Amino acid sequence: MKTITLRFSECEHQGDMDNYFGDILDAGGKPSWNSIVIDHDAEEGSIEVEVQDMEAFKTKLKETDCYDFII
Repeated sequence: MKTITLRFSECEHQGDMDNYFGDILDAGGKPSWNSIVIDHDAEEGSIEVEVQDMEAFKTKLKETDCYDFII
């Protein structure tokens, strides 16, 4: 299992991170609620994710709404 940190733009509030969290779950990742960080001024957020199969995760993540907001 590998742990990565995903950073997102257009993250203005917790609701945005909730949506990204769900997309990460749908893609097969295991995001950690305790690792969520939101910079409200920069409108950016980050979250640590455990991934078992990185290639499968990337493929599925590309199909989610959050993919276009990863920086």
